[in-house]
Amino acid sequence: MTSARFATSPRGPRAEFLISAAGPTTSLGTGLLLLTVAGAGAGSGLEPIVTAALAWLALMHGLVVVENLLPGASTDGGQMIYAALRRRRDAERPATIVVRMRCLLGGVVVGAGVVVMFTVEVVGGVVVAAVGALLISETDRARLVDDSIVRTSP
Repeated sequence: MTSARFATSPRGPRAEFLISAAGPTTSLGTGLLLLTVAGAGAGSGLEPIVTAALAWLALMHGLVVVENLLPGASTDGGQMIYAALRRRRDAERPATIVVRMRCLLGGVVVGAGVVVMFTVEVVGGVVVAAVGALLISETDRARLVDDSIVRTSP
């Protein structure tokens, strides 16, 4: 999970929000374009392997959009929430909210992993729970990132 870093801060929360939204919007547009081409190709007799590859790429772009919109300090979704909240509050409180949202998300994912572990498949549940634990463990690192953002914000 990455986000862009700039030499200078964007001019205000609105610009920060729009810059953060550009990545997921681009991935969504690319995924929709790939899906459209796959559908048109299937209807016009394009090789099934090509249409399957295009549809798979469209799905991957969709997953990237979902991942980017997760509320974490290092994701575009977290930066968008931070910018939206910063319009109404000082810089410190929105950073705390984003970090707490990521921790809550991690807890939900761990819980889902435990449910999967006991109801569907042990290995799959362990993997899902591990992803949730990773989200929670990165919360401390995200908090440090947020603190540096708060200190350097205009």
